[in-house]
Amino acid sequence: MSYLKPLLFSLIATTVLSACQVESQKSVMKSPLRDRMATQAKKSSELVDYPHIKPHSFYQLRTPQQQNKYIFDKVEVYLQDQLIRSQDFSHGFYLQQLKKLPPSLARSFATNYLEKELKIDGFEGYFRRCKGFLLAQAIQGYQAMGLKTQGQILQAAAHIFAKPKTPLAKLKQNARKLDQLWAGREDQIQVSRAAYFGQEIQNWALIQM
Repeated sequence: MSYLKPLLFSLIATTVLSACQVESQKSVMKSPLRDRMATQAKKSSELVDYPHIKPHSFYQLRTPQQQNKYIFDKVEVYLQDQLIRSQDFSHGFYLQQLKKLPPSLARSFATNYLEKELKIDGFEGYFRRCKGFLLAQAIQGYQAMGLKTQGQILQAAAHIFAKPKTPLAKLKQNARKLDQLWAGREDQIQVSRAAYFGQEIQNWALIQM
């Protein structure tokens, strides 16, 4: 963990994360619904009111990657259906729908959303495009899964990108360092997250009964 110390020095996590949440709620950008036109073809009767998560279907899947995809696909369908029903594609409404889910499920989904965005163009692109959307929830999700290093990297990112006067060259340099720290941890994340899902899935399934 010593290699993280220079980057994590002087973090002000609580203040920064609160600022990120406020920024996300104020954002007027469209929600992360990428296939809006395709999903709008669904009939009203086909829209779901809760992720249809079935424990036996989850346990039948053989790999952590498959198990994670099963959970996240269910949550994404639920979120898309709520957005279609309301025709409100704002980040604020998206957050409201996430809050209707069990906190452990919502925070876990936030980790998946963050990872997808980081794969596009890293930390610099994520903060430029998404303004820290779901960052606080993702940090809480990783911490709940026992992935403290991932949480610390995200806290460092929040601290770095919360400084508006940082020169662009310095910002990009720091972003590359964060990308390097994050790279190569995907398998660890998948395994830990699937194990966490195995502990929580019964509670998620009971809510919809």
